[in-house]
Amino acid sequence: MRTILHVLCFCFACIQLHAQHQINGKIIDKKTGEALAYANVLIKNPDNKSIITYAYSNEKGVFILEDIELDVILLEVDMMGYQPYHTILEGDALHIELEIRLTEDTSQLEEVNIIAKKKAIRISGDKMIFNLEKLGIITSSNGLEALRQLPGVSLDKDENVQFRGNADVQLMINGKPTLLKGDALREYIRSLSGQNIENVEIIAQPSARYDASGTAGIININLKQPKAASFSGNVYSSVGYAEYFKNRNGLNLYYNDSKWNINLGANYNRNNSVNHRNITQTIQLEDSIKVLDQQNEWLPKTISKNFTAGIERNFSKNHKISTAFNYANSHSSELTLGTTNEYGNDNLYRQVKLRKEIEEPTKNTSGNLFYNYISDSLDTQLDVQLNYADYEKSQEGLLQNTYPINPTPQNEFLLDIFEEIHYKLFTAQADGQHRFSKQLKLESGAKLSRIKMNYSSDYAANDSSQLFIPEDLLTNNFTYKEQLFSAYIQGSYQWGKWNVLTGIRAEYIDYSGFSEQLNQTNSNNYIAWFPSMSINYEKENHQYRLSYSRRIGRPNYLDLNPYYQYLDPYTLEIGNPALQPQFYHSFEVNYIYKNAMSASLYGNFYNDQLTSVIDYRDNENYNLLFTANGATGNRLGISLNLPFEPTDWWNFQFSFDGYHTREESKIVNFSYDRSGFGYSMEMYHNLTLKDNWTLNASGFYSGRSQSGNSVMNPLYDISVNVKKILLDDKLKLELGCQNILKKSMWNSVIQQDNVTTHWINRWETRKFVFGVTYNFGKGTSKKVKSTSLQEESSRM
Repeated sequence: MRTILHVLCFCFACIQLHAQHQINGKIIDKKTGEALAYANVLIKNPDNKSIITYAYSNEKGVFILEDIELDVILLEVDMMGYQPYHTILEGDALHIELEIRLTEDTSQLEEVNIIAKKKAIRISGDKMIFNLEKLGIITSSNGLEALRQLPGVSLDKDENVQFRGNADVQLMINGKPTLLKGDALREYIRSLSGQNIENVEIIAQPSARYDASGTAGIININLKQPKAASFSGNVYSSVGYAEYFKNRNGLNLYYNDSKWNINLGANYNRNNSVNHRNITQTIQLEDSIKVLDQQNEWLPKTISKNFTAGIERNFSKNHKISTAFNYANSHSSELTLGTTNEYGNDNLYRQVKLRKEIEEPTKNTSGNLFYNYISDSLDTQLDVQLNYADYEKSQEGLLQNTYPINPTPQNEFLLDIFEEIHYKLFTAQADGQHRFSKQLKLESGAKLSRIKMNYSSDYAANDSSQLFIPEDLLTNNFTYKEQLFSAYIQGSYQWGKWNVLTGIRAEYIDYSGFSEQLNQTNSNNYIAWFPSMSINYEKENHQYRLSYSRRIGRPNYLDLNPYYQYLDPYTLEIGNPALQPQFYHSFEVNYIYKNAMSASLYGNFYNDQLTSVIDYRDNENYNLLFTANGATGNRLGISLNLPFEPTDWWNFQFSFDGYHTREESKIVNFSYDRSGFGYSMEMYHNLTLKDNWTLNASGFYSGRSQSGNSVMNPLYDISVNVKKILLDDKLKLELGCQNILKKSMWNSVIQQDNVTTHWINRWETRKFVFGVTYNFGKGTSKKVKSTSLQEESSRM
């Protein structure tokens, strides 16, 4: 009996010796008491300082560390902007909930270094997460200015967001897509204050939980959560001048407390602008050279109005419901003036004068209903949402051709134009996730979407003999219906410094289009599978990731319409109901050093690419424009981002993207097999000066690049912006000049068989802007979940 007791005592001692502990607690600001998110918590061996495990505090400042076998540990907490914290834990201290208070660190860097700020950039699953404050991106920035400072992100000539030069990128707020497009989307992002953005996630290889469409990935903006009941807002106004004046004005209101979150926003914008277009086509014929030299000026005058409202109600710490509504209305008056000179062996043969006047009203209404459940343990989460949108646009106007020079006398040509398009979109989706352990988490979900489009056009010509086609083909009534069902499952597993995320998504689509004039129905249905995977590894100052996903690019709804559109005496545009989706295999290797410097190797392999075709018809002497499948190829590239901080008042970032493309097309009359290189560089400087002055300067250079049979000529420019903050950070004045050198434009050469097309689009480039923003109230804004129809609306 005594022997048995000795054995039991020995086993009990062994169990005690190898007992596993769980350390949990909360990290707060010592002065304000606010919870601190994304603090780095390390458990080390106190003897040799080796790292045993680590974690990051969540949005509530809470952290949990499990499976700790040592009875004496060293706990360290590190967070940018705060003094390091460390303590020895043993005995009873291993079993109590900790409250760690961090003290703000006011010390500054005194030498030039690559910015090495804790968790300024980190990898999590399929995301690269950028903390703007820790990166040194100015908090006085608006949303657009903040985004353009991130690696690979740029703004086009209309300040629309691009990623690696591709505009096919999904923009999300707090993890939910927004239906807003064009001016409304741009102003919505601009209205966000940089100081209210918690972080930005760039998802270049989206996992299975996201829609499979889109070729440029996802950019998600996460806003800071309110700490206490507050009312806040801002009102802004700015005026700009390039070749014409433009004006934008807006108001945003936010109210937050423990139960309610209410947003209201409105903006009113007037934008007069111009686009100078020059298209020169050189056609090598058997015994002569023909040149078509077309110069157009497009002058749109647009007034746009937008209103948004959102209400979110927390019924308990577990349940939340919200609804959001958006109404956008715009009216554009567009005047196009053009001259086309046709030369034969350097002799002017024919001249056509074009005048086109169009009125284009647009109306967009969207809304959603969203429900969220989170369990007490935070291990289980469920999201359910319904979304709808109603979009209407019409065009009405007159096109006029006159012929000052013509070998054969020709009467003036008049064409009455009327087009109307109406979209109705609806989606329902549910997403759930459950964490089975610290290591294992599973996610799954399903989505149903329905789209209906009605299109009608009616053209009437005074002389149908001047058309390329019979006049009755310019009258078109087209109905398109689509239903898509998708489902996914994915899991992530964490062990030590490794993390694996893998999943698969299945999508079934059924669509049909009916043309009344042709009495023709085109329909199709198919199932497509989209696997995805990412493997992450982190060790001290180094983070690595390898990721892969399969993606799809679907045709625009209107491209499937067998329509005919007369553009000018040398150009006819047609639809293509035979279009099929394009598929991409996409991979990326990421490396992050000291949570700041990043490098990526990426590649896209595609087939059946949707290609814009310019088919010159020699016999009829006009260009046929349409979209077709047929290009197969790849793009392999490298991107780098190097942030520097020479002083505490000056930081700058240098970005580089270089790539090689190869593409082959077997499209009839548009075949080619070519490859080439391209690269671009950008530098962004931010100087925080005395008395609340801030100076920003940026510049870019895009070298000569080739993609398929198109060559882009070099482009470059610089921009500057100065800001002054007054009245305790409430009033912001800013003055800037964009594209000072006036070298930013579209400048490409397309070589196809015996036709060389040199295409230049020059927008208003050098633009001066003066703006005033006044922030009132206290607290941070928190946006209500917006309508989730990005995939469906992107094809309108």
